[in-house]
Amino acid sequence: MAATASTAIHTQLHRVQTFLAVVELGSYTKAADYLNISKAMASLHVKALEEALSITLLVRSTRSVALTESGQQFYDEFKQIFGHIEAAFD
Repeated sequence: MAATASTAIHTQLHRVQTFLAVVELGSYTKAADYLNISKAMASLHVKALEEALSITLLVRSTRSVALTESGQQFYDEFKQIFGHIEAAFD
């Protein structure tokens, strides 16, 4: 059972990492290149994260992505958490 919980957390962390990259780099294509995944996979990660949270994080258009209010709150919180994780390894 512990392995299943660990796998679920790992999956969610990948989704959060993809979301953060999309926001910071401004596009799914750039985020996918940065993370070495396909654009389709990046899109699936963010969509799955939105479904898991039951909120819309990003407003998508053919040329850009923009944070929703909920997306901004989520971004701020998780950016801080990821910052703490990175600092622990410095």
